[in-house]
Amino acid sequence: MADVLDRFRLGGKVALVTGASSGIGRAIAEALASAGASVVLCARREAALEEARDAISKAGGAAASVTGDVGKRASLASLAEAAAQPFGAIDIVVHAAGLNHRQSADDITDASWDEQIEVMLSAPFFLSRAF
Repeated sequence: MADVLDRFRLGGKVALVTGASSGIGRAIAEALASAGASVVLCARREAALEEARDAISKAGGAAASVTGDVGKRASLASLAEAAAQPFGAIDIVVHAAGLNHRQSADDITDASWDEQIEVMLSAPFFLSRAF
């Protein structure tokens, strides 16, 4: 009987993970790499992003990084193009970028609301469409 995990092997696949410099995004990037995918990590914080990329590479995974802000809609097409450079066409996109303005509903400004919507709702749609 084959190991059930064999069905989840991702050798030959390329994954892009946004928000990959820390937290859930980093954990997902590490898991995809351990399943055999080549992983392109994307985040705003370059130093943290490079550290995450280097950790995956040191563990034997194929990893590259692209610094970018998914909250800037105008940059999503160029981000998608840059993400496809290291390993080729992207097969898997995981949108783990997020932000949380810890405010009560009465204190959330229009700008804060718009920023959260852009990063957590608009970016996944427009970045996916760019591919």
